[in-house]
Amino acid sequence: MNYDGMICPDVIFVQSKNLPLICDCNVNLNIMQTKKFLRLIWVLLLSLMVLPEIKADNEVDFDGEWSEGKRTIMPEIPITAIENDVDLMIETTSTRSDITIRIVKDGNILYEKTLFSPQMATIIPLDFLDPGTYRLELTNQWGDYLFGTFEK
Repeated sequence: MNYDGMICPDVIFVQSKNLPLICDCNVNLNIMQTKKFLRLIWVLLLSLMVLPEIKADNEVDFDGEWSEGKRTIMPEIPITAIENDVDLMIETTSTRSDITIRIVKDGNILYEKTLFSPQMATIIPLDFLDPGTYRLELTNQWGDYLFGTFEK
């Protein structure tokens, strides 16, 4: 219905003898807005329960030695490995070594790949791994060896 240029759907109009016609659409609009707001809150709450847990990126801490054939051990390891429960990203700042990457559990090699120089990064999808603790092993042609653990 339309009253003085205002559209009032599903509204009750009231008129008394001494008063003009009154539209009570503000009350109905507030009720409709409240219902829409409550539906939105309900949908947001449900979606939060359905979303998978998102894990933050974790850098793998390495032990071992990495000198790349130099006579002195480098003070900083030129390799980083970051795991986020979905992927493992391995990156190096050096192009001196071919890096063999292994993911090991209970002494069994579950994954092996060589990152040939000058390639400096790779991403390994971890969807083939069950939840648990895994050992990451990195070696090169110089006999260097790094190892660390990560959780999936």
